[in-house]
Amino acid sequence: MTSRSLRPHAALVVLFSSILVIGCGGDDGGSSPVAPTPSVPTPTPPPPVIACLTAPTGFRSSGDASLYFISWPAVPNATSYVFEMGTARGTTIFTRDVTLNASGDGGGSILIGSRAGTNAFTFVRGTTYFIRVKAKGACGIGAASSEIELTFS
Repeated sequence: MTSRSLRPHAALVVLFSSILVIGCGGDDGGSSPVAPTPSVPTPTPPPPVIACLTAPTGFRSSGDASLYFISWPAVPNATSYVFEMGTARGTTIFTRDVTLNASGDGGGSILIGSRAGTNAFTFVRGTTYFIRVKAKGACGIGAASSEIELTFS
């Protein structure tokens, strides 16, 4: 019988291998989750378009030749009003923001004239002024009302 001996320079090589299985059943706590299949979200339809504000109508005025109280009924969706006045149709020389009536009816009113005391405008006697109002709300500023004419004497 021959004997063999290991040579001093020889080495024993042992190979290790492993198999990693992912996503085959329950969660073993150590594996990474499998990425879901991407989906395209369904677009949300836009909100319905709110009709913009209508022009105020139904003006009422009372007073004399030097002081006028002007009022108008509510415009749906209005949160305030813009009062405009000019010396010719379609012109503006004076503007004022007007809040809703304190009565809660949604309408607006303004006191104008040489005795009003709160106007930042000097009225000229014998001049005709053209007055219009626009409603303001979440959708912007609405169309102007028809103009009414007032003459201060």
